[in-house]
Amino acid sequence: MQISDTAISVRTKEALQSEPLLLGKLQLIKQTSAEKIGELTADDGTKFPYAVRNNKLSYASFLVKDSLSEFALLEVLNDFYGAGKTGQPYVVIRDVNPFVDFGMVQKTADAFNEAGIPFIVSAGPVFENMNLKAAKNYAELLQYVETRGGSIVLNAPVVTFGESKKGELTDVMTTSVQFFAQNEIAPLGISAEAYWQTDKVYQKEGLAPFSSAILFPNQNIIYTDETKETNAFTSALFYLDGKRYEKWAQAANETPFNMDTALGFSLFKNEKELRETVSWLRQMPIQDYTNLPHTVQTEKDTITAQNGFLSVNGKEITPADHFLNVKVKKNQPQEASLNEFFSVQSKVLTVIICVTLFIFVILFVIGYRAYRKKYVK
Repeated sequence: MQISDTAISVRTKEALQSEPLLLGKLQLIKQTSAEKIGELTADDGTKFPYAVRNNKLSYASFLVKDSLSEFALLEVLNDFYGAGKTGQPYVVIRDVNPFVDFGMVQKTADAFNEAGIPFIVSAGPVFENMNLKAAKNYAELLQYVETRGGSIVLNAPVVTFGESKKGELTDVMTTSVQFFAQNEIAPLGISAEAYWQTDKVYQKEGLAPFSSAILFPNQNIIYTDETKETNAFTSALFYLDGKRYEKWAQAANETPFNMDTALGFSLFKNEKELRETVSWLRQMPIQDYTNLPHTVQTEKDTITAQNGFLSVNGKEITPADHFLNVKVKKNQPQEASLNEFFSVQSKVLTVIICVTLFIFVILFVIGYRAYRKKYVK
């Protein structure tokens, strides 16, 4: 039957219930003799199946971005392919890069560690000016994250325009991985917007070195060479906005997942927001990302994770105890390095100004004496 402008709530067999979705024209399943999957409730209380399956045919009523219908459709796909797999939840903290508040990153790592919750940090790349103090501070921050039970994935560089010379992105990714490896940081995978999977250049040069990925929702699609083919990962977590999931979960500690799922959070704005999130995540069986198999292979580095053991270029990596004493600066590291630059520059300018004034005084004295002699005579 067709309905119009009706608020519909979605319920899955995983005990998740969405807030009502206001939808326009919609075809709903009024009656069926087929197997029912999921449940919809209209604003007048009428119930409908979300999807049905009859042998090799399946039909789902709708799919709305950033809603529980995404999760409901996973049920349909699992049922359709006969996967029968129960996944595990993971947590990923986004938007960490050399320009963020290092103090908040440190507090986040401490809070998750104290709560016994393993977590993943999506860390922005460094592929230029790697010897600057700012870059070293960033490396120390990520080392600290690892000591607090955090795993690192390399976040794809920001795309600004849809052109790329052959091999340019390969060099960027190779250098980015090398920066981490040289600082004994093990990036276990790649995080990128989902459209990277359907771009020939991003596939071959950006994603190819990684066996594991977390694909984020698209925010700003800029293709270089679009394709309908995609590559496959050994491990690819299904991404779900963590705050949105919190609204759906009725019994978070009992909710099973259709597949391995990354609950994503942007870097927290304040400690209150951090504490509230950690509080409800305690109820869930959050898993350690290092326990999954991972491989990163570039021309210069090989990074692996197997059963919780990390290896960089054949050397087993264990976060050193002295990293626990790293004092993470709260100010932005780039500003610190620029402060040094401007400090030196100001000293040079001061010397130049003083010398100029001294010369001006001498010329003034000489000119004054010449003037007096001329008119006295």
